[in-house]
Order: sequence, then structure tokens, then C-alpha cells
Amino acid sequence: MQGHRVVGGAGEATAVARRVLGGGGPGGTTPTAVFCFSDSIAYGVYAAAAEASLAVGRDVSVVGFDDHPVSRVLTPPLTTLDWGLAGIAEEAARLAVAAIEGRRVRRKRMLCAPRLSERGSAVRVGGRP
Repeated sequence: MQGHRVVGGAGEATAVARRVLGGGGPGGTTPTAVFCFSDSIAYGVYAAAAEASLAVGRDVSVVGFDDHPVSRVLTPPLTTLDWGLAGIAEEAARLAVAAIEGRRVRRKRMLCAPRLSERGSAVRVGGRP
């Protein structure tokens, strides 16, 4: 995909964010939004934005994924997707207990729909919807 980049860990993500938020995007542009695979990667984007004198939630939107508790206390608080880890863990525990007790456990597909926790880090930039 032209203009998109998938990166690994938080250290690499922060380095990429420094370059891209410093005008190193496609054609020398600076993105108006960054979606991060996890909230911890978003924390590095916050740091890179500050180094580039960009205000998260004003100059650039940042969205994370996993709704880590720290995300609520950032300035501004991180908009993030909550993928329902508590529900997943509860179902996994139920299945594990059933297997330990020797009960027959039927295979089951579980579909988890993430929930958006809208906070202050994602806004419309430049009047675009």
C-alpha cells in the first residue's frame, strides 16, 4: 500500500513516527492521523509528535488499540479501541475449567467486536469529515 507502513515494536514505531511526523511522509507530507496497533505504540507517537512541535488532538490525531489504563491519563487522553479482553479471558477460563473437569468442550468461534473509546486524541483536522 502506497503511503502506509506497518512496523514492529514500540521502538521502531517511535523512530518511524519521528521521521513521518517530521515531514517524512509520502511526498514530504505530514500525516493528519496515525492509527497504532497498540496503545503502547501510540505512546511513542505522542513523544514523536511533541518532538516535532505537533499537538496530539489538534495537529495530528492518534488512535490506539487495546485500551490500556494508562491511555486515560495521557494529555490528551488517547482515543482507542477496546477489544474486550475481559470477555475473551472469561470465555477462555470457562473453557479451560470445563476441559480440566473432563467435560466435553465443543469448538466454538468467538467474534469480538471492538468498542471505540473516544477521547481527546482524535479530532477532525482541517475541517474534513
